[in-house]
Amino acid sequence: SMDKLKKGLRLIEQLHQAGYSAYLVGGAVRDFLLNKEIEDVDIATGANPDEIKQQFEQVDLSFAQYGTSRVFFSEEWFEVTTYRKEIVYSDHRHPKVVLAKTLEEDLKRRDFTINALAMAEEGVIIDRFGGLQDLKDKRIKTIGCAAQRFEEDGLRLLRAAYFASKLDFQWDKEIEKAILKKDFLLSIPKEYIKKMLEKILEQPSRIGLKYVVDCNMLRGFPFYAVVAEECFDYELKKEEMYASFYVRHGFLPCGECLSNREIKIAKKAAILVHARFDSVSLYRSTFDEIVFAAKLMRKSASEVEEIVKRYDRLPIRSSKEIRLDIQTVVPNKRSFVLHAVEEKILKNQLNNNEKEIVHYIKECLL
Repeated sequence: SMDKLKKGLRLIEQLHQAGYSAYLVGGAVRDFLLNKEIEDVDIATGANPDEIKQQFEQVDLSFAQYGTSRVFFSEEWFEVTTYRKEIVYSDHRHPKVVLAKTLEEDLKRRDFTINALAMAEEGVIIDRFGGLQDLKDKRIKTIGCAAQRFEEDGLRLLRAAYFASKLDFQWDKEIEKAILKKDFLLSIPKEYIKKMLEKILEQPSRIGLKYVVDCNMLRGFPFYAVVAEECFDYELKKEEMYASFYVRHGFLPCGECLSNREIKIAKKAAILVHARFDSVSLYRSTFDEIVFAAKLMRKSASEVEEIVKRYDRLPIRSSKEIRLDIQTVVPNKRSFVLHAVEEKILKNQLNNNEKEIVHYIKECLL
């Protein structure tokens, strides 16, 4: 990825030679200065998408309406974006882009000082907003008035928490003050809240989550507020957040943008936990589901092993192992009878042999 940074510097050099100003901007510059893995290398330039197209052989202009061109250069794709003044959100999905003339204007619209650093040719750092000092002080600080920046886009609040966790940085006091005064997240669609909370939970540090909880940031989204609090209190991982809620409260509310898969995983875990990992619940679960539920309940390694042993010792593992084709005895009520037989065998109240099963069906079920 250092390699990609060097290629990015060569790309801006090529734009310079064609008479356009260009700089590396954003996350790549920040991560380079922090000695962290560099993910994407983004470029800001005075050239517009049509002019960029003239300079390179392979250019994808699918996002040209936002001023962004994707350029294939030296075996890699780069996002090359024309300087932008601001993105006007009429709602949060259709940004309107206003192009700018200078790097200065482009950096000014960015959210935090540490994300507004630029790198010129030869690796020279351009810092207009004190981002270098904030990197040294491990501080997340908005460019300009915090309240005003959150007013423009409430999602920046959750981004502030995300970067705190990603980098293990503290917030500038102004950010906390702004949040406590007003709820900037109310206009944000729920799916964005969900996605950002999940991203925060994937980060190495818990500090961002602590800010979310301490500032009561999700007060307009009660379900996610509770989820965040439980994730903090019980040190849950991202994949445990909804299952834990289901186990503790016995339900998941509707209309919270949860996928069918998330709901299914949560339900499965709740069944196992509430049945105390008995033989019937073990039988109706996969090995992975059992281990997940056991870890969710913070079972020790030896307890997990004990549960797995119980799973291995089940008298039957699937209905195919029942020594009777139930259809021959009861053609129509098959699933009801099958369930009853399975449960009796699993609870060791019925031996798995044809004669005894037939007797049990005829005496007790029909």
